[in-house]
Amino acid sequence: MTNEHFQALLSIAGAKPDAEGWSTTEEERLVTLHAANHGVGLTVNRVVATRLQGELVLARTDKGDQFVLVLSDVFAASVEAPKTKTRQAGFR
Repeated sequence: MTNEHFQALLSIAGAKPDAEGWSTTEEERLVTLHAANHGVGLTVNRVVATRLQGELVLARTDKGDQFVLVLSDVFAASVEAPKTKTRQAGFR
């Protein structure tokens, strides 16, 4: 993944940087990162905050787990759509 690709991901997720450099996604928007190195894949689910540190991607999940990936090893990412409220049948 290139830096441009990563910045596009943050834009889609509505991520805003804080004072510490972490870009936190909009509420209920979760990111999934897909990385691979030497044929071994790793999927990091439910990411709510990321930070670039040189060529490293630091990722924090909604449970507080933290991952460190090399940007060039990340090959794809997805952003979960926010949950929509469903209307129940009948009158309110």
